Amino acid sequence: MRIYLDLCAWKRPYDHAESERVRLEALAVAALLDAAGAGRVEIVSSAVLQVENDRNPDPERRAGVRLLLADLRLEVPLDDRVAARARELQPLGLRPLDALHAASAEAAGCAYLVTTDDRMAAALRRNAATLHVRLADPMLMVRVVEGVEP
Repeated sequence: MRIYLDLCAWKRPYDHAESERVRLEALAVAALLDAAGAGRVEIVSSAVLQVENDRNPDPERRAGVRLLLADLRLEVPLDDRVAARARELQPLGLRPLDALHAASAEAAGCAYLVTTDDRMAAALRRNAATLHVRLADPMLMVRVVEGVEP
């Protein structure tokens, strides 16, 4: 199964674990990376992830995410097809980078787009019928990978 994590999900392990949600999502992202290392899931990178990560003002987070992304084998380029699809998705309530992440996930044929961004998730849920990828938070994605959720 192929999945795509947006940058919010990639950065979750570097967030301050002041809430239970942040702690659980950070652990779930780590579990997804372990599942990818074991070959149970394929995590996809994208040019959009690289561009957005390069804008991160926190050098530790930027470097950490860059190292994680470097291990991924498949990277979706930011081409005309991805850009055109993102323009179609943006009016659904997605910010430009969020639309590009969704379009990248679709272009790679991902089964799931994983995010911790509540605003993005709400927009995607409202428009689920329009998308060619399912939405998941990291904890749900772990349950799917483990076969607990369909």
